[in-house]
Amino acid sequence: MPNAVDLTTLTDLKNFISPTLAATTASDGPLIRIITAVSDGINRYLSRSVAVGQFSEVRNGNGRDSIRTLVYPIISVQSVVITPNFGQPGTTILPANGSQVPALTNDKWFINLHSGFFANCFPEGKQNVTLNYTAGYITPGQLQLLALPAWVSAGGVTQNQQVQNAGYVYQAINSGTSGSGAPAWLILTNSVTNDNGVMWLCLGPVPTLPALASLAPYSLVEACLEQSALLFKNRTRVGDTSSGVGPDRVNYFLKGALPSTIDKIKPYREVFPTEGMGVQ
Repeated sequence: MPNAVDLTTLTDLKNFISPTLAATTASDGPLIRIITAVSDGINRYLSRSVAVGQFSEVRNGNGRDSIRTLVYPIISVQSVVITPNFGQPGTTILPANGSQVPALTNDKWFINLHSGFFANCFPEGKQNVTLNYTAGYITPGQLQLLALPAWVSAGGVTQNQQVQNAGYVYQAINSGTSGSGAPAWLILTNSVTNDNGVMWLCLGPVPTLPALASLAPYSLVEACLEQSALLFKNRTRVGDTSSGVGPDRVNYFLKGALPSTIDKIKPYREVFPTEGMGVQ
């Protein structure tokens, strides 16, 4: 059950933990849940999203000629919308194209506004600037979602099986046999389609990966592997404060994360205060 947020795959995690584990499927369910939980936790620790996608931020105008986005690296900017403020009419600013005089540009972190619009700055105001842009990294989970098989008629379906159909990802709520003809697929996220008794939950669109997007940094992938393996090995010691085995007493690490794991993700953590950025 891949998820777009996943920073590693089930196969890679099983191989990382043990070759013996890689040859079995008994622990697949818990491992899949751990991968998604750890990946989500890394996103929250970083104070931003890692998976590439389209984002829309409603922000306070800062009176400057650039605004730092919450997700990076920026791949492209679709538009900047400035609402009417202090008697100004407001406008939608599009990226430069062809012979058009540049209105805005971007680097990996900033959207920059050029002269000709509001005296070369984002006018100060409350929630008066909307940034529409594409940013982030391609995650292992997104690659797995792209590789999901298509729905097939009259086929056996297992619970939690995932398929894609017409650009959307669906997950089976129960097991059964798919119908002889395609059902009327519902495309609203979290809607349920009845397929000859098999109930398919719509998880949303298949990820769209921009041509200029890069893969998630290896250090984040490795951190996800390490933390997922730690949680899996400690699953039988939940609630313990210390533990040891043998006459020499080998102590288990029972804290939240290894220091080496934290070191791998720290360089990607946002440290500027988001509270004063006017983020909605």
